[in-house]
Amino acid sequence: MPHGCPLEVLLINGGGFRQSFQHANLHTMDDGGDALLYLRREGKYAGVPATDLVLLELGLRGLDGHVLLAQIKRDPALTRIPVIVLGRDQDARRCYDAHANCFIPISPDTERFSAALAVLRNFWFDHAILPPH
Repeated sequence: MPHGCPLEVLLINGGGFRQSFQHANLHTMDDGGDALLYLRREGKYAGVPATDLVLLELGLRGLDGHVLLAQIKRDPALTRIPVIVLGRDQDARRCYDAHANCFIPISPDTERFSAALAVLRNFWFDHAILPPH
């Protein structure tokens, strides 16, 4: 593992995927506005560790997932954080236009989707060098 310690991962609206990322320091949120405050480490989130990786499932309460992605990628303090988006096939182009680092379609085939999450985890946790904070 090139990181030497568990990654700080923010899982936004993907509570059902929690078990797939048990080797990380996983923080979960289901509200886009709160997620943005968390990433910026503002307000009640002032003392949280810096996030290494964001997993964003698009269907959010509060701030829309597409809007949240755009705000993350426009913010100079957050833009380098890799954002992996989980969504419907038709959302892929819009997410890449907003500079998502990766898009994984949510598949009704749970075995195939689980395999995709395993590949994602293997790449980002074991092989990729993430940007410094």
